[in-house]
Order: sequence, then structure tokens, then C-alpha cells
Amino acid sequence: MSRVIAVVFVVSSIGCAGTETGHSAIDGISPVTVRLALAASPGESPSADDASGVTFTIDKAIARVRHVELQLPDDGDCNAAQAATVDDSSNGASDAECADDKIRFHGPWTVDLLSDDVAGFVGGYVPHGDYKRMDVRLEPTKAAGAGLPDDATLLVEGSFPHDGQAQRFRMTLKFNEDIRFDAADGLTISGAEAIELLTTLTPAQWFKTLPLSACAADGDIDQDGDVWLLDDGDNQCSGLETHIKQVLKTAGQLDRE
Repeated sequence: MSRVIAVVFVVSSIGCAGTETGHSAIDGISPVTVRLALAASPGESPSADDASGVTFTIDKAIARVRHVELQLPDDGDCNAAQAATVDDSSNGASDAECADDKIRFHGPWTVDLLSDDVAGFVGGYVPHGDYKRMDVRLEPTKAAGAGLPDDATLLVEGSFPHDGQAQRFRMTLKFNEDIRFDAADGLTISGAEAIELLTTLTPAQWFKTLPLSACAADGDIDQDGDVWLLDDGDNQCSGLETHIKQVLKTAGQLDRE
């Protein structure tokens, strides 16, 4: 069953599922949670300008996450982390799997990218060491939830200025994609306290090459009542899904608060 949680990929010292199981620093593993969110300036809603410079303000964003992978540090004991995570599964931790040089936490999760909730959607254990990369798999699932249509991967809603007023828009995309989040200076995980990993998506480039406002003015965008529907149609704004997938691959950041 799909679980609903908030997203902003970050790392900070917060309690997490499974921290009461008796595993400690001497095990060489630490409990972690993961959050995923859209990046925005303090006090402002996330936004994206299109090719004409028109600003699309985002006030709703929901994604489906299939799994999360952390690249393991050298000499990290993945088996111990996997065993501890599975041990805690009855307390809300994720299912974990060791695969090559990664530890993978399995979903699926339905994630609110704009929620202020500090709870992470992944809970588990990782080996101590320096981490530089996390990969998040976005993928549609059959289960609808949290306002996300069945079989959708990403839902974004908001408004943009059109004919002197705020015009509502909705973008619903279905795709499979691995998003890479890099920690430029590396993140050191150690000790027994829970760590929160924060992954942020930057929407500023999402519409940069597409003249969405021009398509709207030309009547080339479908409507659902008063809402404009941004999709992968056959007009000059075609290629929306391909463009956003490409931007998502490289626009993520892994950080620590």
C-alpha cells in the first residue's frame, strides 16, 4: 500500500522510526530518514519561468517514489544496516536491500513536495562513512492517493498571469526516471543519533525552454473548466515531459541541516 509523506531531501538530527531498537554507534550504523521537497526562496512559493519569462507559481506538488538508493562508502557494512532496517520494519522502517555498492530502501511512497511536515518518508539504517550521492526512483503506481491520479508520477498545480488575472494550471505526467542527488562536499554519517537526509528539487528550469504562456494565448492548451492543462500535446509546447525528465536528472541536491 502506498504511504503518504512530505518531501525535501535533507539531513539533520531528528528522531526516526526504529531508533528505539537498541542499535548503537558501536554497530557501525546510524538510523536515517529521508525527506524530498521543492526548493524555494525563504517565505516564497516555488516557481518556474517559461521561455517567455512568464512566472508559473507552484502551490501543489505531489510525486510517487518507488525506491531510494544511497551509494555506500568504502568498507561500509551494508548487511548490518539491512538487517537492522528489516528488524525495525514493524516500527515503520522501510524494507532494505543491499545491491552492489548501494543500499536500497523500497516504497512505494506518495510524497507531498510542499508539506512543512518534518517527518521523512524513508526510515532505516546506513553504515557509517562519507556519502556523496543518493538516487530516487520516480515511477507511477496503480494506487491513487493524496490527490494524485491513478497511474501518475508527478502532479503540479499553481497559477500564472494571463489576461490580467491569475490563471490556474495543472500538470500531470506519467514517467519512470531515476533522479540523482549529489552532496558536493560529501556528508559524513556517524554516531547513534538519527540523521535526516534532505533532497531538494529545483523547479526553476522546468519550463525554461517551453513557451507555455504563448501556447495558452494561442488556445493550444486544453482546459478542464477554468484550469489550463499542461501536458505533452502536439503543439509548440510538445516535449514537456521529455524536458522535465531531463531537467530532473541533474537538478537535485543532497544536503544536511
